[in-house]
Amino acid sequence: MTNTKTRTKTRTIAKINFGELTNHTGYHIRRSHSTLMRLFATNCKQFHLKSQQTSILILTRENSGITPAAIADAIEIERSLMAKLLTDLMKRKFIEARSCSLDGRQKGLFITPKGKIFISQVLEYFSQNLESGINRNLSERERLTLIKLLQKIYENP
Repeated sequence: MTNTKTRTKTRTIAKINFGELTNHTGYHIRRSHSTLMRLFATNCKQFHLKSQQTSILILTRENSGITPAAIADAIEIERSLMAKLLTDLMKRKFIEARSCSLDGRQKGLFITPKGKIFISQVLEYFSQNLESGINRNLSERERLTLIKLLQKIYENP
C-alpha cells in the first residue's frame, strides 16, 4: 500500500468500534497473520516464493531425506498443495527427490547446492527486512515471549 492508502485505511479503522473483538485471541492472531502475509508479499516478491516453500526448503535442508508427507504434516498443509509447491521447487532445481528405502518405493527430499545458496540468501533478506517489520514494535524479550506463547497455541490444540 502507498502512504496515502495506508493513512486513509488507518483513519477509517480509527473510527470503528471493535467491541468484543479486541478480547478475542483468534481475532488478534488473524490480524497478525494478515500483517505477516502483507509484509511477506511486499518484501519477498523478488524471490518468487510462497511462504510455505520457505518452510519446505528449511525443513529439507535440516532433514535430508525427509518425506513430502512429513513436511506437509509438520507445516500443516494439504498433501495436494505440497505436491504443487514441490514441483515448483524441483523445476527450479532447489530440491530433488531420491529413493531413500531399500526397495526404492519411498522418496526422500534433498536440498541441492543451488537450493542451499538460495535459502541462505532468502533467510538473510528475511532477517533484515521481513523479521524487522514484524518485530518493529517488540523488544527482544517480548519477541521471545511471543514465540513461546504462540507455540503454546499450536502445539497442543
